[in-house]
Parts: sequence; structure tokens; C-alpha cells
Amino acid sequence: MNYQSVTKAGINFDGKTLVTNTHGTNEEPTSSQNNIRIAGLRWENVKVIQVKNMDKNEDLIIGNSLFANQIIELNYDQKNTHRTSSTAQCIKRLQQA
Repeated sequence: MNYQSVTKAGINFDGKTLVTNTHGTNEEPTSSQNNIRIAGLRWENVKVIQVKNMDKNEDLIIGNSLFANQIIELNYDQKNTHRTSSTAQCIKRLQQA
């Protein structure tokens, strides 16, 4: 998370971790109890790490671990999303469409 966006996002830090990036290796604050909503999808207890090497127009970088073991359906025509962890459920939904 961009250090300039912390107040806007209402982040409360409860730990620290080492981060290696373009600013070298530094101890940075972490927040472990965060809920994230993106297009109707919701994740709970997501760990956020503050960093200082992001551009001013960037708020948060989301890694692929947020979507690990998930199938995210994006329906551009209906402008909605659906998340599942089951391939069978995904195939069933596609067959019903």
C-alpha cells in the first residue's frame, strides 16, 4: 500500500515486516485485519504492507496470491463478476448461461 493512501483507506497497523524493493531492504508496517472488495467480490483478513516506492496515483498493488485457488468469472456484457474455487461449479454456471 502506498504510504500516502494509508489515511484515506483507514488502515491500522499491527505489525512489521522486511520489504526489499527499489528503496533497498527496510522494515515496513503491516496491517493484518483488512477486508477488500472489488466488483462485488470480498476477501477478509488480508495482510497489507505499506511501501514508499509507489507513484502518487497508485494506492495498492495486489499480488496473484489474492486470487490463489480461485476462478474469477468476468462477464463484460452483464458487467458483473463471480468467484468460485470449484471448476465444476464454474462449468455448471457457464452451461446455464
